[in-house]
Amino acid sequence: MNADRAGLTYAHVGASIAAPPATSDVDITRGVLGRGEELFERASDAVLRLRHFELGWVGIVRAAADAPPRVAAGDDVVVRVHLPGLMRDNPCRVLRVLDDEAGPLRRRGFVYGTLRGHAESGEEAFVVVWDRARDEVAFEIAAFSRPAWWLARLGQPAVRVLQRRFGVGACRALARVLGSGAPQITQRSRDGHGVATWSATWGAVVWCAAVLGARPDPLLRGFPEALLLLAAAVATPLALRLAGREAERPRAWRVAVLLQPLAALALAVSFALPRGPVAAACALPWLATSASAAFAGAQRALRRHRATRRVGPLADLCLDAGLLAFPVGAAWAVAYRAGVQPGGFADVVVLLTAVHFHVAGLVLLTLTGTAALRRPGRLARAACVGVLAGLPLTAAGITATHAGAPPLFETACALATAGAGLCAAALHWSAAPPATLPRALLRAASLALVVGMLLAARYALRTVVPLAHLDVPWMAALHGTTNLVLFALPALVVWCVSEDGAA
Repeated sequence: MNADRAGLTYAHVGASIAAPPATSDVDITRGVLGRGEELFERASDAVLRLRHFELGWVGIVRAAADAPPRVAAGDDVVVRVHLPGLMRDNPCRVLRVLDDEAGPLRRRGFVYGTLRGHAESGEEAFVVVWDRARDEVAFEIAAFSRPAWWLARLGQPAVRVLQRRFGVGACRALARVLGSGAPQITQRSRDGHGVATWSATWGAVVWCAAVLGARPDPLLRGFPEALLLLAAAVATPLALRLAGREAERPRAWRVAVLLQPLAALALAVSFALPRGPVAAACALPWLATSASAAFAGAQRALRRHRATRRVGPLADLCLDAGLLAFPVGAAWAVAYRAGVQPGGFADVVVLLTAVHFHVAGLVLLTLTGTAALRRPGRLARAACVGVLAGLPLTAAGITATHAGAPPLFETACALATAGAGLCAAALHWSAAPPATLPRALLRAASLALVVGMLLAARYALRTVVPLAHLDVPWMAALHGTTNLVLFALPALVVWCVSEDGAA
């Protein structure tokens, strides 16, 4: 770049015209203005004079009073946003002025990056492109960002709407200045991790407030209901964030991430209503969200199979399988709220099955796949195979016992699943990041998973060595709390934070 980087609030300088970071929100807007070199010259001159900021609710001010009409590298500007009840000045620095040719394409424009005090952290490029082969002039805006201001973090979904609105408005403003008529606008957006993090943060706040108000008894049905809502509100958005690690995520994954906050809220409303058709209808958006996530997982798995003619790698398979397990848990949640008992299972079993497929399905599979990507090897392969097999084994064992089969089969399945969980705990221990606090937190979470798996193994042996006190309510309270609260949530936070640091 051609300007001083001091004061910039992001690391990936120049990525707006190259490859934006995978963890950032990305917006690419393109407006076709017309044809001809004369239009290209006028459009590029208007862009360098910042005329595309003439939007009414957005304006721009040059920091230097005696600055020349056209921006140059090193110029500081202030983007002023006017919203009802809010005005925010956002300082930026022009990093580079573009004026180049590549084959039939001629480009002219500039790139600026955010400075301290900006509501966002990132970069934006404003470039007029003349395709001489097609004689087409277009205005292209490419931006990547993450929230930097606390209010931008709290209102992340609204911020994303405003960012997209700005891209479209800037294209129209430039066309209005040029008198070239309404531009043909296309827009592509990619939400990084902002919405998922926002959803998990607010989900945790709302869940804690609700639990402190309700104070469910650990031995009554309200406690596993609270665990299911915790998984939906906090663990699920973080798991979706990790599962969508690819730079080019399927559209269905993005739909699931955007639907998740409202669907989790609707699920919470469902649990506030008496069980029946209305409560089940409120839970249906959660099923739709899970179906979108599962479709994304199936898309990725099929695309990988077509490219390699293989099912693996196992770590990627775990990530996709977690998304595929998600709708199973959501379907059991809908059945529970409807008051339906699939297969004649008791209500508490229906509820605990919903919890199990969220925690041992979506979350544990995603965490194991993530850890295996960080620390590949024999332990990673064993853990991946184990958790992939453990989910259907547990379901098969419980179903067989319910159908009248000898309980020893369920015992064997549960012991095998507990062994897989111990492998996953060992993998997380060995794959812990080097930073002191994340390493300590992840290793503590690994020990919690060991405790949870030992509890599961001891409960599985109840048919061989009878237990006096460890019944289903106690197992739901102890095993569920250990696996979700003490293992899954800390591990999700550590891997998400570590991913941000790597990016």
